[in-house]
Amino acid sequence: MMTTRRLHEMKRGKEALRYRIGVNESFALPQLPDPAALSSFVTLGDFQEDPSRLGAALAEGFFKLLRPEPESGVNVEASGDLDFYLSRMASHEMRLGFLCHIETLLQLALLYPERLPAFVARLDALDNAALEEQATKALCFEELRPEAKAGFSFFGEDGGLFAGLTEGDL
Repeated sequence: MMTTRRLHEMKRGKEALRYRIGVNESFALPQLPDPAALSSFVTLGDFQEDPSRLGAALAEGFFKLLRPEPESGVNVEASGDLDFYLSRMASHEMRLGFLCHIETLLQLALLYPERLPAFVARLDALDNAALEEQATKALCFEELRPEAKAGFSFFGEDGGLFAGLTEGDL
C-alpha cells in the first residue's frame, strides 16, 4: 500500500514528465522532461522494481525529438545532446534503460534495415500526450503485460515501437 506521502511524490513526478516537442515549431532538448528533476521519484524498493523502464520511455521521447519532421536531415550536433541528457540521469538503472533502447534501435538498423520504415512510422505517430502516457506508466510502475515481461519489449497497447520488429523470423 502506498503512503499519502508517496502518492503526493508520484503526482509531482508525473507533473515533471511534460513533453513539449514541436511547441512553437521548435525542437530543442529543453522540450523533453529533465531527468534530473525526476531523480527523487525514481527509487528502488516496494513500489518500483526497475527504473530502467523510465529510461526506455525517455529514450522514445529523445528519438522523437531527433526526428521532428520526416524531411529533416541528419543532425550531427545531436551527440552533444545525448551526452548532456544522459548526464542528467542520476540513476544508473535509468541510464541503462535509455541506452538499451538506443542499442535496440541500432541493432534494428544494422540487422533489419528493411524494418526501419515501420519503426519510423510508429515514431512519427507518437505525440507529446502518448510520450507522457508511456513515461507516466513507467514512473507509476504499471504492470507490464505478460508477453512484454518475457522478452525485450516496451509497454503499451501495441507492445511499443519495437514490437515485432526485432524478431529474426518475421
